[in-house]
This record gives sequence, C-alpha cells and structure tokens, in this order.
Amino acid sequence: MLTTALPPIRLALTLLVLALASVPVCAQPELSDTEITLPAVGLHTTLPVGATRSSYQIAGRGTDRITLPGVAALVNLSDRQLTQTQTLKEVADSIIRDLLASVSSLNVDPSAPSETRPGLQTAKGRLLSRETRDINGWHAEVFYIQIASVGSEDSALGYAVFMPTGNTVALFELKTTVSEFDRAKPYFELMVNATRIVDPAQASAQRALGVEAGLAFFQSLTADDFEATIKKLGDDWRFERFYQASPTGSDSEGTELGYMRTRFLTGTRGDLKTGSDRGSSGPGDRQKGYLVFQEARILNDDQIVDIAARYFVSPDRSQESWTIRQSVKSVKDPKARASSVVVETGVRNRSDLTISRVSGGGPIQTLTPAIEGVGYVSRAEVLLLPYLLMQKGSAGDYRFYAFNQQADRVTLRVNTLEAPTPERPTWKHTSSPSEGSLGQTAFYTSNMELVRAEQGDDQVWEPITLRRLYDLWTEKGLPLQ
Repeated sequence: MLTTALPPIRLALTLLVLALASVPVCAQPELSDTEITLPAVGLHTTLPVGATRSSYQIAGRGTDRITLPGVAALVNLSDRQLTQTQTLKEVADSIIRDLLASVSSLNVDPSAPSETRPGLQTAKGRLLSRETRDINGWHAEVFYIQIASVGSEDSALGYAVFMPTGNTVALFELKTTVSEFDRAKPYFELMVNATRIVDPAQASAQRALGVEAGLAFFQSLTADDFEATIKKLGDDWRFERFYQASPTGSDSEGTELGYMRTRFLTGTRGDLKTGSDRGSSGPGDRQKGYLVFQEARILNDDQIVDIAARYFVSPDRSQESWTIRQSVKSVKDPKARASSVVVETGVRNRSDLTISRVSGGGPIQTLTPAIEGVGYVSRAEVLLLPYLLMQKGSAGDYRFYAFNQQADRVTLRVNTLEAPTPERPTWKHTSSPSEGSLGQTAFYTSNMELVRAEQGDDQVWEPITLRRLYDLWTEKGLPLQ
C-alpha cells in the first residue's frame, strides 16, 4: 500500500492516521456515546470518554485501535475466523501459551491446580489472572499477562475473548506497561463489560439487503444519468480545505491539515496519461468513459505529502483504470526533491483486477485482489457515488464492493444517503470504506454542492476558493509550492 500514514481524507486512496489526541484523563472512566462495531460477528461496544479510534489492516484482517486518554495504552479490537474447531477455553489457552512461550521456555508450577491458572509462567512472563465471565448473555475469557521486555519496562497485556459463532472469535487486546497497567485496566474493563453481541445471521441478512439495494441502484443507471451528473458538477476544479477546527470557529485559529482539488469530466482512458506518456495513443487510449481527477497536499507532522490521482471507468462499467502518484518531502525544505515517491497503477477488465506499485527505483509490487460476488463499483464511481445518488434522489442504505487501498483488498463499502428535511435542509451522506471502519459524514446543498464533511476529532473538509486558500496558507506561512 502507499507507505505514508495519512489522515482518512476524502480521497479514495487514503491510508490512516493513529489519532493520538491529547485528551485529559477522567478521574473515573466513563462511557461516551460513541459506539464501535465488528459487523462480521455482530459485536458492539462503546468507547470511553476521551478515547480515540483508528483502523488498520494486518494480513488482510481489519483491526480497530483505540487510544486511551491520558494513559500510555492501546486497545485493539478484531475478529478472527478459526481454521479448526476449538472451544472458547481452548482459544484462550492457545493465546496464553503462545505469548508465554514466545519469550522463554514454558514451565508449569506443579502446585497450580491447572495450566490455565495463574501458576502458568515462564522465566520472562507470567499469567496474572484469568476468569470466565458472563457479559450481557455471552461467555468471555478475560485474562492478563506480564511479559518481560529487553532493555525496557515490562509489558502488561490484557485480553477478552468472545465466540459469537462456532468458528469466529472477537478479541479485545490491551497493550501497556506495568507502570501504566493500573490506570489502563479500568478503561479496558469498561469497554469489555459494555460488549453486546447481536445475532450474526441477522447482521448478514441486513448486509445482503444493502448489497441488493446497491446493485439495483447501479443497474438502474444509464449513460445519460452519468453524463447528466458530470455535466451538473461542471468540469472546473473544486477546491476543498482540510483543517482542524478551533473552538472559536475562526479560520485564522484553525490548524491547516491540507487541501484538495477534484474535477469530474467525460473523456478517454488516454487522459490518465501524464508526463512523457501524454500525447501517445493506442487503441485502448481512445476508449471513452468517465474520469475523476484529484490532487491533494497533506501536512503530516514534519512531512509534506503530495498526491495526484486519476480514475477512469467505461460507460458499461466493465473496465476501469487509475494512476496515483504520492511523493513525500520535508516541511523544512519544501523545494527540495521528494524523499519518497510511490506510483500505483490499476487496471480492471470485468472481474480481473491487477494493481502495480513501484517505490523509487525499487522492484514492482503486483497485487491481484479478488472480486467476489456482485455489486462491485470502480474507484471513479466511489467518488461519483454521492452525486449520482443525489441526482436520482435515491435516499437509502447501500452496500458496494470496491477496492480499499487502506486494506489492499476489495471490501464492502457502507453508504447512507438521507434526504433534506425541514430541520436539516441539506442532503446527508455517510460513508466508510468497510463495515465498522471509520468514515465520514458529508452535507450537500439541494444543488449537490458540498457544505461540509466531518471525520471526527474536529477534522473538517470545506469548499474554498483558490484565492481564499492561497491567502490563508500565505498568512500562516505554509508551503504552497
């Protein structure tokens, strides 16, 4: 995947940011009104007040990472599919034994009543406690482990394991140090004890309805619908400011995080070409279709990340192409040559998708993500989607399969469009790149003009004129070139 950790911006090519917000710690942890879910297993829990959440992928498996307020600790929340039949107790046993055996040879205290009790230990690790609980009608194995660290303070780990179905588990994992453990544990316990699990079969049925609705929507679209939407948007660049809002709401006091411009138009596949390739033409380059261009600059700590992306999809939606170029350079010397450049190209013909990436002069990395089932949408259509829905007046809940750059695979996107009401005279579009992952909420006028897009932590995208953007960044001494 593109290697720089970026905020979850409105580009379809974005990775993630671990939002380590500075939040005062509560005297006694309390639950907020922010719920997070693992849709595949029907698990729901609630974040503590002040906690922040991000999402990432390891080996194709999604994980939610929760950063606790005022304490050096993280909680990972994930689900796993078992490769062999196991009981809940056996799953917990396996985790404990693997952790302890990873740091030294496993020894069992012969006086301990069972290998799964606190008597289980190694020279460099030990099981602190373990119990089986009934949490809102579901059994859970909850345990804590201390692991020695080389040259640093010992680690303290906490786990809560649920088994929503016979072949899946949901896992809470606390990571902290021994000195922070007493402060981190109450937050972990609060989340674990707030866990609810709904029938995964019911969640699967709701998911299927969303996929059917998404498929029916795109099957209802004609070439005229695409062209009418693009014509209404116009082919001029649309500029957006990305910033963290200040308490006063003042532009001058807000923290600039980046900016982006987007353009929608009809054209040919050859319009994706840049640089020395521009002007060259082959039979495939003359294929007509719909295009989306995006260019963005993101300020990521001491880095400037520049992204240029171009997406194409054919009128019959069976073929797509894209190119993305991401470069990174130092904020201290914005005119210097980029220290890192990654170029990605993607080509799809019906259900065959191939993605190539090259970083600098390194080897080419090739991916062939599987497209399973029906309801796949191209990356150009992901960006056109809210406008197509509004153009057709199609409020509702939809699910679409699309390539997710954050996960490096095809995932099920979640989209909901709510029509204007007397109390809220704007369209409201919520979306996320996969079920249960962080997304955004965007508001549009009746004329499909963006009003505001919100992503949590007071991070906001708003439309802005080029003149105003230039003045704002110049006033703040930020690099525009």
